[in-house]
Amino acid sequence: MASKLKDSVTFLPLTDLRFSRAALRGHTWFISTMFDKQEEEVQFQRFPSESSKGRLLCLKGNDQHDSSWNYYALAWPEALPRNSTLKKRSHICIIQPL
Repeated sequence: MASKLKDSVTFLPLTDLRFSRAALRGHTWFISTMFDKQEEEVQFQRFPSESSKGRLLCLKGNDQHDSSWNYYALAWPEALPRNSTLKKRSHICIIQPL
C-alpha cells in the first residue's frame, strides 16, 4: 500500500496565480489548498498538523524568480514520494530531480 501512495502524490503549483488578487480577501495563493493559521498578526502553516491530516509538506522545483514553476504536495511520512529526502528536524521533504 505504501508503494501505491508514493506513486500517487499529486503536486500542485506552490503559488496559485488564480488567487493572487484574492489573497487579501481571505484566500491564500501560496499553497492554496491549505488554510493559514493565524496568531495575532502572523499567518502560517504547520506540518504535520490537523489541517494536513498528519501529512508532511513536500517541495519540488528550484525556480527562484517565479514560484508558480515550483510545486508542493502533502504526503504521509511513511509514504514520501520517490526521490525525496526528508530534511532533518523540519518535517519537509525535498524532491530530487531524476
